[in-house]
Amino acid sequence: MSIARKEALEVDIGLPPPAIKPINLTSEEVISVNECRERNYVFSFQGNPGHGRDQLVGLKGEDGVYINVVSRKKYMGDITVGGNDTMNYAAILKQSYFAASPRGDNLFSYRFAEILSAGAVPVVYADDWLPPFDTPNVSKKQAFDWSNCAVFIPESKYNKTLDIIRTIPITKRCKMQQCAVGAWERYASSRSRAGWLRGILASLPHTNHLDV
Repeated sequence: MSIARKEALEVDIGLPPPAIKPINLTSEEVISVNECRERNYVFSFQGNPGHGRDQLVGLKGEDGVYINVVSRKKYMGDITVGGNDTMNYAAILKQSYFAASPRGDNLFSYRFAEILSAGAVPVVYADDWLPPFDTPNVSKKQAFDWSNCAVFIPESKYNKTLDIIRTIPITKRCKMQQCAVGAWERYASSRSRAGWLRGILASLPHTNHLDV
């Protein structure tokens, strides 16, 4: 899940990090994504500081932005399974077009899958992370093009986040949200590991396991 592209063998593939607390969209909320209905926040982030995340505080106060950086203890107690969600983590994600998925102690982030499950677009800050079902073999087409439903920003450019996502046209943003929901349901849902198997099988022709 946290393998670095430069350290991966040609037969390695990334796996989706499991969602600690996935967002369960209602059928009406899924329809709202498919119909490109408005959301309250262009960009959001809630979580503990560190690993460059402090730079997101500089975006606080910008129009359509929700930033809440809190202590690790408070954050983890709130969002873990059985937590009370006193910070409205789920509600904020469901009202966000884009949401930050910064690396933590490892390259991967549990938020990646949680953001997908909310029908939002993950904004990834994790240099050299090998995304789910990707291979390090850049000469071959990947099984899944994550650029269709996620934004990847170098860790050195946290402060450029709003400039980057605001250049994305509304029509493309809507398609990225739809892609996010589809990727969650097909590949990343924590309800079963069938999606992982589906993604692994799709990835095999793109590795040296099968040279096709």
